Amino acid sequence: MVGMWPRYLIAGKPHRGTGPIEALASTILSLQTIVSRNIDPLRPVVLSITEVHGGDVWNVIPDTAGFLGTVRYFYNDDHDLVTRRFREIVESTAAAYDITADIKWDELAVPLVSDSTLIVPVAKDLPGYATFVPVITSMGGEDFADFQQLGPLVFGSIGSNGQPGHHGIHSPEFVALDEAIKPTAEFLVNALLRVESELA
Repeated sequence: MVGMWPRYLIAGKPHRGTGPIEALASTILSLQTIVSRNIDPLRPVVLSITEVHGGDVWNVIPDTAGFLGTVRYFYNDDHDLVTRRFREIVESTAAAYDITADIKWDELAVPLVSDSTLIVPVAKDLPGYATFVPVITSMGGEDFADFQQLGPLVFGSIGSNGQPGHHGIHSPEFVALDEAIKPTAEFLVNALLRVESELA
């Protein structure tokens, strides 16, 4: 989260202080150059500004403005680069507009990578009750990634609606098919038993 703090003004006298809207817009645009000009194009990184706030009346330059967003990455050194450039751009742009800026950076999810030694034995059990399809690499955030700190991890996506034109999992119109319940339960049980035997 980024908050920008100028001097409070009425819109008819903008020369007597500073405003956050121009700084906010410039910052958001400049942040997009991190991916396009700082990151190796063969290494995927996503930086999205997803929520913007500033002002609540039409005739007053707001005394604060801010935005929220998310960064997705696969490599830790890309994370470090994005974090550094993000701070540099926000702080230097705020200084250029003669305002101050606060940055709150929360680490909500790290990349999830399944343990390579466990994927194969778990996948070998699948043909008995489900069709195995390799997971497509995704920038989706996943809370289960935190379990990697405790031990080897195997993560699988379960197709719960393969109908043409179906809605994705974050859609309010998403409907999982009832016939997905049985293979889902079988996968969870069999994967658990296989992982236990492999780690024994």
